[in-house]
Amino acid sequence: MWACRIRVCPHISPKREGTRVQPPLGLSTLQKHEENGNTRFDHMASTTTTFNVGMTCEGCSNAIRRILGKMEGITSIETDLEAKKVVVVHAEDKVKASDILAALEKWGEAAGKDVALA
Repeated sequence: MWACRIRVCPHISPKREGTRVQPPLGLSTLQKHEENGNTRFDHMASTTTTFNVGMTCEGCSNAIRRILGKMEGITSIETDLEAKKVVVVHAEDKVKASDILAALEKWGEAAGKDVALA
């Protein structure tokens, strides 16, 4: 695990010091630890899960990114329209692959699209 020993992190604003903040998509999830007056931020373990999704247009791709982007613990979403795949990087302790699959299946049912784990 990588740890940085700094007092201020770009993911923790001075106004919200001491609270965990969800970083923007594409960045690792950080967890704050304080020991002996020192602050340490550790990257939480992440898992990559691939889904086969019957996307047919950019609207499908955008809807999936919007739905999954609201879920806490997801750090990266990549959609491949031609291969009909969605690759999600997530913190396994925050959101499980089965939770992501359930959200995608709910969208798939409404949109009439097939969804499955790859």
